[in-house]
Amino acid sequence: MISKTASHALKALVALGERPDEFQGAASIAARIGAPQNYLGKLLQTLAQSGLVYSQKGKGGGFQLARKLEAITLFDIVEPIDHVSKRVVSWAGPPVRETTPARSMRSGVAFGISTSQR
Repeated sequence: MISKTASHALKALVALGERPDEFQGAASIAARIGAPQNYLGKLLQTLAQSGLVYSQKGKGGGFQLARKLEAITLFDIVEPIDHVSKRVVSWAGPPVRETTPARSMRSGVAFGISTSQR
């Protein structure tokens, strides 16, 4: 499940993808996706800082996709907002005893399991 903010980011990028060759204002995008204008403007600035969109001030300015929509993954969109890569999840189950210290250390790093727990 993604956050509401990440969902708005996804919708905003899809809206930008509908007219990829032009800059679009935050107000226009906000109206099309049903998000508050000021909130969406700040969100689009975050996406600009992460390299997903270009931002241009002034007349004719706004936001534009920095690359083709097909080249942007869901992770690319969600990461700058929800920081999912910082969440450590162990898919390995309980710690397993291993015979060599190097193998034990690799397992601890790969799965977020402290070797001191073994």
